[in-house]
Amino acid sequence: MTHITPLRIGLCAIVSFMVMLCSCGKSTPDEMLAQAEEAISHGDPSEAVECCKKLEDENLSVNQLCRSALIYAKASQLGNRPEHMAMASSCLKKAIALQPDSVTSYISSLQYADMATLNEVYGLSRFNPDSVRIDDYLEYIEDPMDMEVLR
Repeated sequence: MTHITPLRIGLCAIVSFMVMLCSCGKSTPDEMLAQAEEAISHGDPSEAVECCKKLEDENLSVNQLCRSALIYAKASQLGNRPEHMAMASSCLKKAIALQPDSVTSYISSLQYADMATLNEVYGLSRFNPDSVRIDDYLEYIEDPMDMEVLR
């Protein structure tokens, strides 16, 4: 007869938790986002990003796109990975294209830290590098060496 020891219970709990984190495969988008949020709360940005990447081909709602953007942004901060911030910006751009008022409502419903994070992403999503032309500012540059640095 096998005895159940605290060590076996602990190992079963750890294995169950790991299976849950790795089970991003066949879940609904909301379940996958919840798993990604859980991974962020445990300090695992790579697992969170993996879950979100599996949603890229899904037809997500505005709320789900905003949640994805926040997850990517937090993953960027945790893992010091700027490319995740670009993915956050992409999610937010899609949400804005669908329903800009809903994005504003979502952001305003967040806690302050999350609101600040998503506002940063919002600012990045509105930036259009094609609209900035250095030649438009050359008349304001006095030192020719500064001009060469900009080019």
